[in-house]
Amino acid sequence: MTVTDHAGTIIYINAVQARIDDFDPHTVIGCSVKDVYRVDNGVSPTMTCLETGRSVDNLARHYRTRLGKVVNSIQNVFPLYDGRRLLGASCGRI
Repeated sequence: MTVTDHAGTIIYINAVQARIDDFDPHTVIGCSVKDVYRVDNGVSPTMTCLETGRSVDNLARHYRTRLGKVVNSIQNVFPLYDGRRLLGASCGRI
């Protein structure tokens, strides 16, 4: 799981996701999700969620890790709100 703030900056990545993505978690905290992940057609499901304020459900995608490994996944991205204010997004991959 990865959690971003409202601008798409990574504020949390769990150990399992970091291992799948070939990251040291400390190196990606504070980085933009657009800079860390290279995804299909340059479209980031996390950024789509943040731009629309709506969840992205069961999206089949593939992306490359920083070492070039291709990861196939089903992504679910949920907006995180405090009342009506969008705080960020949570992205889970299976």
